[in-house]
Amino acid sequence: MRKTLIALVSGAMLVAMPAICQAQAAEPAPSAEKVALVKRYFNAIHFEQMMTGIVNQITPAMMAQVRKSHPELTDTEFQAATDAITESTADFIKKMTDASIPVYADIFTVEELTKMDEFYETPVGQSIMAKVPEASQKLMPTVMALMPDFQADVQKRLCAKIDCSAKKANKPA
Repeated sequence: MRKTLIALVSGAMLVAMPAICQAQAAEPAPSAEKVALVKRYFNAIHFEQMMTGIVNQITPAMMAQVRKSHPELTDTEFQAATDAITESTADFIKKMTDASIPVYADIFTVEELTKMDEFYETPVGQSIMAKVPEASQKLMPTVMALMPDFQADVQKRLCAKIDCSAKKANKPA
């Protein structure tokens, strides 16, 4: 069922991606001033490091799920999967950061970006940003504890929309 759901979601994303990209391409390019202000903001909030930290926090749980779902993997294969995810993540975060710049430039005004930069470059702003990883780390066990209920709720809602029992009955043994 999960593989089917993942395939459906992935397929929907692939179908929607050209429309999303076309909509983004229709947006006028942000001004150089706004791009510089967003980059300054991302630097002040340590955007790439924050994204890397988030991914590093969830990767062990993700890898545990891979290990659980694929017990046939040898230790070498499992390590290769871990390495591949780590390498891809670094590239993804860089691309995500670059792709986020025009989004922020579109949403926020020059005045807002300037004020955000000014605040996050202050000692208080830097102190807040320094504490975000600790807050995230302390919150992670709570989020992970909620995850089984969330997954069960998604499955329940999905099965209310489509007949899951028929899918299981038709599944080859």
